[in-house]
Amino acid sequence: MKLTVSLVRAGLLLVVGGLALATGAVLSGAGRDPGWLPPAAARPPVASKHTTAQALPVVELNSLADAWQKPLFSTDRSPDQTVQGPGADLAGLVLTGVMINGDLKLALLRDASGHGLKVAEGQALPNGWTLQQLSPLAAQFGRQGQTRSLRLPAPRLPAPSRAAMLTLPPVTAP
Repeated sequence: MKLTVSLVRAGLLLVVGGLALATGAVLSGAGRDPGWLPPAAARPPVASKHTTAQALPVVELNSLADAWQKPLFSTDRSPDQTVQGPGADLAGLVLTGVMINGDLKLALLRDASGHGLKVAEGQALPNGWTLQQLSPLAAQFGRQGQTRSLRLPAPRLPAPSRAAMLTLPPVTAP
């Protein structure tokens, strides 16, 4: 029994001694230098077919004909209806959207009956008005020397509520 206890003590003394040596080595600076490898030589650039920046392809409006004939976001995938009749004014039209992408500038309109219409800058509406200028918030139309502007509706936040604020009932601490 005494032999077993002395062997355990000796083993513990060895472990404590090893830990003391390791702590002393770390405190004296061992392991501070990570011994990095030398830097690798610079590799020559890989030859590529696409070394210069390429410009995006120019998309002609005529190449998008299929998108005009079967609009993606229309529920029945049928073309938008045009404004009916030779109206004398833009009174029945509402500007619902503007799309400006480089040289492509489109105004999205809706007539009084709810039918949508797309007009590119420089094109004429069925009622004779021509889209002359388009900005992110407005479209300017012209016909026979007259000009009219349609603006995107700017929804406003509702007025603040006049209802009483929510209050918690007083609670006494138990």
